[in-house]
Amino acid sequence: MSRVRTSMFVVLAVGAVGIGCGDGNHLPRITVGPRLSLAGVSEGGVRVTEGTTVQLQLEVNDEDGDTLEFNWRQEPETPAGQFSDPHARAPTWVVPPQNADHPETPLFIYVNVQDGNGGGLLGRTAPIYVSKG
Repeated sequence: MSRVRTSMFVVLAVGAVGIGCGDGNHLPRITVGPRLSLAGVSEGGVRVTEGTTVQLQLEVNDEDGDTLEFNWRQEPETPAGQFSDPHARAPTWVVPPQNADHPETPLFIYVNVQDGNGGGLLGRTAPIYVSKG
């Protein structure tokens, strides 16, 4: 008999947790970006000259009014570009040198947005192709 009670308790405890999660925090929502503030950017990508400083654009809303935290990164990580502030809403980014071994491999810029209450999302730019300066 105790085995049946234990199983029922677990089901009720999980159910109670699930109900609370649905009514609380809402995820942030990206409305624009992330993207490079340049002419000619499309879903297919954009070509940018190494050493160029570009403004990153991001518009994000949080229905709950939570303070948002940002973490920008580049993939692949090398050769590395330089963010003015990887935790800013819309930093600038200096385009890295072209990858000598794989010049047509695109870069992507990712932004992880967290609301401090368990809500978060990940955004990605269109492919970025680096040209020699």
